[in-house]
Amino acid sequence: ADEMAQKMSEVNCFAMTSAIENHSSTLKEAMTVGTPCVASYVGGVPEYATNGENCLLYRYEDYEVLAQNICRLFEDKALRAKLSETASVQMRKPKAKTDYERMSEIFSIVVNS
Repeated sequence: ADEMAQKMSEVNCFAMTSAIENHSSTLKEAMTVGTPCVASYVGGVPEYATNGENCLLYRYEDYEVLAQNICRLFEDKALRAKLSETASVQMRKPKAKTDYERMSEIFSIVVNS
């Protein structure tokens, strides 16, 4: 895990190109170690990835925008630095509730309604 995190932190870009995604663990890992990311705007990704703030988002079927975003990251060192820093700080902030706690609450509401 440590070697993977080290390698991920050394690359210029991580691209999550899924058409269907709940919460991409790999995307979260890349953001946590500060890898500049491009991700498809699917599923739960927009709950933690904000276009232009901590990630570059695109509609999964729009591969031309995916390519443009990747090129932007390779061409713009300042953008890479901004996305890297913002994502890493945001992903490392302690959350009020864990995903498990949140899901447990949701399931309790569904079961008891």
